[in-house]
Amino acid sequence: MPEFEIMIDLHIHTKFSPDGHTEMEEYVKKAIELKMPAIGFSEHVDYDYLRSPLEMETTDFDSFFKRFSELKEKYAGQIKLLLGAETGYSLPAENDIKEFLERYPFDYDIISTHIVYDEDPWLQPYFIGKTPYEAYTRYLKCVLEAVRSPINYQTVAHFGYVLRQAPYKERELDFETYGDYLDEILSTIVKKDKALELNTKTGGLGVFQPDIKIVKRYIELGGKNFTFGSDAHELKRLAENYSVVAETLKSLGIKYLLHFEGRVPIYDKL
Repeated sequence: MPEFEIMIDLHIHTKFSPDGHTEMEEYVKKAIELKMPAIGFSEHVDYDYLRSPLEMETTDFDSFFKRFSELKEKYAGQIKLLLGAETGYSLPAENDIKEFLERYPFDYDIISTHIVYDEDPWLQPYFIGKTPYEAYTRYLKCVLEAVRSPINYQTVAHFGYVLRQAPYKERELDFETYGDYLDEILSTIVKKDKALELNTKTGGLGVFQPDIKIVKRYIELGGKNFTFGSDAHELKRLAENYSVVAETLKSLGIKYLLHFEGRVPIYDKL
């Protein structure tokens, strides 16, 4: 992995998330080994699930925050620990999320769309009886609701999530078919001065999501704010493919990636 002056991963899940497999301190030690100046933890906050018929455990955030605070103090001077959350947006969960984000001193919030009208596209039942167009446009409508919402988020997670488990041959959000939705979502992110996450957990769909065509269109529309997230749920994926993301952005004329401290954007030179 080529060395960069700054390498910060803002999208990491530990064992505190229901689907995480690695202890928080293991990530911290590995990040120090990789000479990362900071690492961001963003456990799942699943009010979207809790306000749907689906069932999923959610993070015990009080316990997580206690352990985070202990490690932040223990490793002070060696690495900066950033407090984040990945809030799964749905309209019924909006007030829960807003209230939750006021409880802790967050550095940033990642907003994501996992629930699409009470269904999760990670699960195959979501796709039953739907054409690709129906499955994808339903998802895009919910993403648009999320980015337009009053939630105090800083970056938009894994745009294209619906594609990861899609059973169709067509596994792309192309502009010819979905351009109106894509432009409205990207324009909203630009207008609100939020960031677009480049997420390297893709379900085999290239190195990062969203794909390069969407990234280029975001830049054309005036977008310049990007964050990096491995979406790691286990240690071996920490900072995975960071170098590819960094080199791709540099080739497109982007000079910085962002991280956040106290919700204030910090621009890290590539």
